[in-house]
Amino acid sequence: MSLTDKRHLLADATASNLCSCVPTCQGKGPSYERLWHTLVITAWVGVSTLFLTQNQGLAAARTYVVNNTTNNVAVWDLQANSVVGTIAVGNNPTEITFAGNNLFAYVPNETSNSVSVIDLSLQGVVATIPVGMAPASLVLSPNDRYGYVVNGGSNDLTIFDTSENTVLTTLPVGITPVSINISSNGLYLFIANQDSNDVTVVNTADNSPVTTIAVGSKPNQVGLTPDNKQAFVINTGSNNVTVIDTASFAVLRTIAVGNNPVGLTFSVDGQWGYVTNRGSNTVSQINVAQGIVTTTFNVGTAPIGIALTGDGRFAYVSNSGSNSVSVFDTTDASSVDSIAVGLFPFSIVLDPNEDFVYVTNLNSNNVSVISTNTDTVVKTVSVGSTPLQFAFLNAPTLLGISQDSGSNGGGTTLQIIGSGFVEGATVDLGGSAATLISFSPYSLKVSTGNHSPGTVSVNVTNPDQSSDSLPQGFSYSAGSPTFQILIPSSLDTNSFRTNLGINNVSGSATNAMVSLFDTNGNIVASQSYNVPSRGLNQVNSVNQSLLASGSITNTTGSLRVSASQPISGFASIIDNASQDPSLELAARKGDSHLLVPSVTNFLAFRSNLVVKNLSSFAANVNLTARDTSGSIVASRNNLTIAANGSFENPDILTFLGATGKFGPLEILATNGALLVATSRVFSNNPAGGTNGGFLEGQSYNQTFKALFMPFVIDTAEFRTNLGLNNPGSTNAKVTVLFINKAGDRQASGTTTVPAGGLTQINSIVRKMLSNPSKLDLSLVPDPGFTSNQEGYLEIVSTQPLFAWASQIDNSNNDPSLEIGQRLGFAKLLLSSSTNKGLFRSTLSLLNTQSAEAHIEILFRNTSGAVQGSRTVAIPANGLFFDDDILTSLNLSEQFGPLEISVTNGVPVIAISRVYSTNRTSAFFEAKPVD
Repeated sequence: MSLTDKRHLLADATASNLCSCVPTCQGKGPSYERLWHTLVITAWVGVSTLFLTQNQGLAAARTYVVNNTTNNVAVWDLQANSVVGTIAVGNNPTEITFAGNNLFAYVPNETSNSVSVIDLSLQGVVATIPVGMAPASLVLSPNDRYGYVVNGGSNDLTIFDTSENTVLTTLPVGITPVSINISSNGLYLFIANQDSNDVTVVNTADNSPVTTIAVGSKPNQVGLTPDNKQAFVINTGSNNVTVIDTASFAVLRTIAVGNNPVGLTFSVDGQWGYVTNRGSNTVSQINVAQGIVTTTFNVGTAPIGIALTGDGRFAYVSNSGSNSVSVFDTTDASSVDSIAVGLFPFSIVLDPNEDFVYVTNLNSNNVSVISTNTDTVVKTVSVGSTPLQFAFLNAPTLLGISQDSGSNGGGTTLQIIGSGFVEGATVDLGGSAATLISFSPYSLKVSTGNHSPGTVSVNVTNPDQSSDSLPQGFSYSAGSPTFQILIPSSLDTNSFRTNLGINNVSGSATNAMVSLFDTNGNIVASQSYNVPSRGLNQVNSVNQSLLASGSITNTTGSLRVSASQPISGFASIIDNASQDPSLELAARKGDSHLLVPSVTNFLAFRSNLVVKNLSSFAANVNLTARDTSGSIVASRNNLTIAANGSFENPDILTFLGATGKFGPLEILATNGALLVATSRVFSNNPAGGTNGGFLEGQSYNQTFKALFMPFVIDTAEFRTNLGLNNPGSTNAKVTVLFINKAGDRQASGTTTVPAGGLTQINSIVRKMLSNPSKLDLSLVPDPGFTSNQEGYLEIVSTQPLFAWASQIDNSNNDPSLEIGQRLGFAKLLLSSSTNKGLFRSTLSLLNTQSAEAHIEILFRNTSGAVQGSRTVAIPANGLFFDDDILTSLNLSEQFGPLEISVTNGVPVIAISRVYSTNRTSAFFEAKPVD
């Protein structure tokens, strides 16, 4: 059938009272089935938002209506429930997909073979991307960098780069692809091919086909369950649903439903799926876990679209043949009511506040607005011709905040990081409104209001009332806050000394009280040190300073630093023989369950261990060492650590009774005591002196399925080894992406991390670039040559992970350790940078978003005075790297803190490697400041 014939069928279908006869509808199916996939999208928009109080304001709230035969998108004002403008696009637009940042929208145009890119702030098309024939459906990668369009007329998939709006490649798929979906981790595409009766799976890491899965007849859409573990394929020709396991790509089962199924949605909790059956005038309710139809609801004639309330209790169904909407209680098959709407109702969606249902009527060219309070039409609004989709912007997504506590009197400044924030968004913490200081689609800077003491949720609400929250995300403390940091290990011996750095990140000078605790939890010395506003006080040989001694004190212990202003800090434990520094970043709080990613007594390498008890009672601690496979190789239970005291051991695996091993170390306080831990990896036989580096104990609550390794390198001077820890009970399948400084993917690979185990991949960059056979990365042989590449890694896993990397100097094997990070911030502080004497500092800035980041780099001396600055622009998903940042700022013989501010609010990750001309080094990680 030609494209022209199919368009004629669509025109026929919009004639009055069409589809009252099921055989006629089935005969015209191929045209319509190319469009029905949009119903899943609109239905999910309706159920993916959170519940809100009624009658909240809808200032500047906009939604959009796709008009297929007037070739435009109508702009809808939610407050007035009226059209306030139109945006001309290509011919016969089929749907609209919003970038996660809500800055841009993408519209496939079926008969002009293009995608229109709409700048939502300008309300106009800013680019047109040529694609294949009859583009039907589009998805974006989770980071918004890539777009994927299936072209029903040319049987292929177009992949484009959203940063340049250019086509990257085109892949053949099945016959007449009509629907596409993407896994939540962005690694796999699932494409329903209507006329070859199959689903194509594409790996987005390297844009290669993975497999083709045979399904039923005439698959018209593919939907993913909320947990992404199953794909439901609606087979409109065989009256069933094919269920695919998204991990193995195996068909799990086939579920018989009604005749001519077309629409699909899921309850938010993923327990139930609902399928509209156009040919039998029913809706099938499917128990997802059991894979069976549990209830069949009789609705109007030729049902197409379905939307659920957020609690899953009520469903609204558009009936194209009876010009009505059915509403029913999903727990009661006899509860179906009917609401008359326009002609040929098609898509249907609830607003985020669940006050209204919006129904597009193809044949009467309007939208019916239904009040959910009365289940009656309260307004009918004319739009363009053949309105296919009523679409809301993405709901906001919250990922993190810059600090988790503050005064109950308010006034604490916070960065809230996420995506999809829309101008006019409001923030509250436990119902107490925060004052917005600055806005971007990715970050909100706010000042907290007052609230009674306690822990509360952080909530962001967009103008359309869609919202998201961080449950228990912020704690209000009574009275004026005291800011405190902790250094688990401070040494002053013949072998090592400790320098302490205290940063004052506030606008007022402060006195910082530093206390030295012995291993029994006793304070052996305290002293106050002045720290200038925005400045740094570095206390060399801090134990000697605290004890007022001019010589080695032979003391070990921990440090607590307290101040009335926000502070951060670090300690440098320096090898007195080689002057090699190992950096400890200050901790702010502890946890009762920690993992040190790797400890060793393999060959010449050893690991010490320091565990600090932050609680006012003794901690009962179990230590469990595992090998890389996750098997327990040694343990010690019921270690007692005094209140505020420490446990220290210079060679932890030998202490535990393991030899010749390396792997993760689990630390568990069985009585709930809060702990911090650190382990220094060092060599017993250093070539030229290697003090190694610190691996801090990581909280089991801080594992993630997606992480960034901010800087990796493979040159004649340096190589990078990657470590992946899986603390869970299920093996993790991990995909690693290597991305260059321009933000372009260069290579990808996969590996498996055993449950409880560790996978270490040496020389990760060159192995990723030399793996044509796609071996597991841990099995790839070293190619024996360097790739001369710099960039970063994106790590995506099926299970929550820790990730870390070691940048190794090839001349002396000196390692510098960096920890994988989940998200960036819009303002950060590097505690210290230098080009004084033998020492220099690098700077790596990773842009985590698909928008260009505008950066101001500001260097202050220890007094807090600005000495130099620079602005840089980092491309979308790109990396800025400078090997000697202070020299680049035209400074010499300086050291002090480095501030990184993103003037357009795009979150970045920052790290810095401090190194010496003696070829020793260690990493600083930048921390958010407000």
